[in-house]
Amino acid sequence: MEYTLHAGISGSAQALVYIIVIAFFALWIKTIVEIATSKFIDDSKSTWLLIVILLGGLGMIVYYGGGGSKRVKVQDENSDIIDEF
Repeated sequence: MEYTLHAGISGSAQALVYIIVIAFFALWIKTIVEIATSKFIDDSKSTWLLIVILLGGLGMIVYYGGGGSKRVKVQDENSDIIDEF
């Protein structure tokens, strides 16, 4: 009988790593779609797309840290109803 040492992580830890990687990839795709479908105040859509695509996680951190505030948010026409009595 030959004993070998297998490098790596156990099954449950490996499943957790897979879940984290899939969640990161899903958030990355969501960020790209959010940028692509939004309007920006200073026409910097292509810049943000390049930053997020090329820098991955770091690009997402930078975008949500500062770039998301330059995005033009579309409001529902009934959301600004204020009574002035």
